Amino acid sequence: LLIVALPIVDLLTRPTPRRDARLALANRYYSYAVARKDPAAFRAWWENYLDQWSLMGGQVFTGDPSGVLPFRLKPNSQGLLFESRIEINSKGFRGKEFPDDKGNFYRIVALGESSTFGCTLNAADRPWPEVLEEVIRGQIKLGRPVQVINAGVPAYSLKHNLHRLISDILPLKPDLIISYHGFNGFRL
Repeated sequence: LLIVALPIVDLLTRPTPRRDARLALANRYYSYAVARKDPAAFRAWWENYLDQWSLMGGQVFTGDPSGVLPFRLKPNSQGLLFESRIEINSKGFRGKEFPDDKGNFYRIVALGESSTFGCTLNAADRPWPEVLEEVIRGQIKLGRPVQVINAGVPAYSLKHNLHRLISDILPLKPDLIISYHGFNGFRL
């Protein structure tokens, strides 16, 4: 009786977590040095981050029919990661819509993992491929317009992105591919 009753009593009497206090942690970015000084605060922030990540992932991730990739980005979906709106276009890439035919555009595809995808936290935060396009358009005088496509996907490794190269990236007819990998590529 105790084996069954105790977990039920614990579940019913456990205090509800104070989400408002944890959400305040969302506005703090953590470096290794800061996290080392206050591991408990970092742990609370990290738990909150994982909760937010799961909610966002449930809205923008979908299974990979081939079973080769951990998941794919769900076309025409959107989610929130803290205060940052994560929008996936109809082709399954993060960001705004773009035509199949690149026309006169100089097309750059940014390939990578979460650092390219942009796990942004605040409403004004933007992934680096979006910033790159803005900087090129505003500061470099080119003979044709530039378009940067964010093909980053969290948790993907270099191996996953090489798999995508033929099926997802080369059909976009990129003039330049920037592959930016960090932690997920270390195993290779």
